Amino acid sequence: MAVQRALRGHLLVDKCLHSQLISEMTQEDPEIQILLDQTEELYSSILRGETTLADAACSEILMKLKTAIEKKNNEVAQTSKTNQLCMASEMHINSLNHGLPVNYLVKRLWTRV
Repeated sequence: MAVQRALRGHLLVDKCLHSQLISEMTQEDPEIQILLDQTEELYSSILRGETTLADAACSEILMKLKTAIEKKNNEVAQTSKTNQLCMASEMHINSLNHGLPVNYLVKRLWTRV
């Protein structure tokens, strides 16, 4: 149970960091908002069954957004020790997420056992 709480806390911190990062990116570059809108449309097409998850994962939209986020992460990580620690935490979270199916994460982390 303690591990679940710790992991849930890490995921919440990760979500907050991403929200702040995306907010800053959209203020600096209006193209980021366009990419986010296109990503939202892509997600909706997955839900409607018009696009497969595999096709969406390889889409140019997500690749551009991923590249922009990685670039901003690198810029932010070089500005201070605190930002470096936050980015290291984010990399750790991402490594945890890659090995687990999303359904497992949602089921185990957001419900109390």
